[in-house]
Amino acid sequence: MIACMGGRELSTKNMSKIIVILLTLGIISGCSKKNYVEKATIPSERTRTSQIKEIEQRIPKWDEPSVKEYPKIKNPSALSILVSIKEQKVYIKEQKDIICTLFCSTGESKLGNATPKGNFFIEKERGESLHFDDDDTWVYNWISFSGHGVYLFHSVLMLNEDTVEPQAGKSFGKEASHGCVRLSLPDSRWFYEHIVTGTPVMIE
Repeated sequence: MIACMGGRELSTKNMSKIIVILLTLGIISGCSKKNYVEKATIPSERTRTSQIKEIEQRIPKWDEPSVKEYPKIKNPSALSILVSIKEQKVYIKEQKDIICTLFCSTGESKLGNATPKGNFFIEKERGESLHFDDDDTWVYNWISFSGHGVYLFHSVLMLNEDTVEPQAGKSFGKEASHGCVRLSLPDSRWFYEHIVTGTPVMIE
């Protein structure tokens, strides 16, 4: 094959060399090497959104808060609580708006310890610590929502104020309790200080 370029005849061999050079320089594709690299390293909008959601949905450790900053509650009587067993999350609502989302561990249904579903209210029973004699463990910042001390919101299971019960620490964010709703230690403190008696609780 013979091609003509600028009045000169080019052999097939020479034409192939020119094409390779042009491809290398990015002239044929319409982009330089620099632009090609930049396009390759910039994540797509879908990728960025996925990464953000992954960060937002990361389950905190037992001693970490679920949120960067807890909301300031001006009117506690306007609050309600929604517990999603499927999502293992506690939603704090003000009127119809969700103002805070906390990760949790509800009852382990496979062992017959499922957290009861339905509509409840925060009861008057509460305390800063509670000891379980059968396995010598503690929970902190507990509040009853059913049975007047039977089903509670409280911290993860602890060996003492500074040490989490190992299995409870590993299973946080999954079904793990005997029916209560476990929160991380800092989340349980905030919950204890801001959720008042009579607050509606819905568990689904």
